[in-house]
Amino acid sequence: MAKKDKQLKKKVRALGQLQEFDDLQTFEQFLKDEMEDAEFSNAHAHVNYVPPFVLAASHNDVEKIKDSQNRKNKKFVRHLHQHVEKHLLTEIKESSGMDLKFGKPEVKEDFDTITWKYVDATNHGLGDEGNFRVEVDVKCYSDGAAIDVNYHTIPLVSAVDDDVN
Repeated sequence: MAKKDKQLKKKVRALGQLQEFDDLQTFEQFLKDEMEDAEFSNAHAHVNYVPPFVLAASHNDVEKIKDSQNRKNKKFVRHLHQHVEKHLLTEIKESSGMDLKFGKPEVKEDFDTITWKYVDATNHGLGDEGNFRVEVDVKCYSDGAAIDVNYHTIPLVSAVDDDVN
């Protein structure tokens, strides 16, 4: 990537705009870049991908994915939740380089979607620089196996800053 492209990319990140990704690898690379640039506090990224366990069942052919691989299939939902807990969140922790402690997710279910919302508001092992909240939303739909993952870091305003102003 040329120097001019990197500078442009940093400007976009500085504005806190949404970064869109089509696969998990580029999303993880984005998190690693955020770690290297020490720009944690206002990142927003979205990735839409088909989970690896679904691809493995269809022999890595997207065209062969069964229509039943969606939110309405209990086995799919169970496997997806295991994938999120054991793989996705672990990879986010490793890629970001932060000590993230996600508790139990907030679960929102309706007829067409299931959303798991993971939140970590600790200092992330970064000391004073870790004054932000990390939110990861994972959503699956009833019309396909692809899932949406939203990664959002939100700066926290401390009580000390409020007293000064």
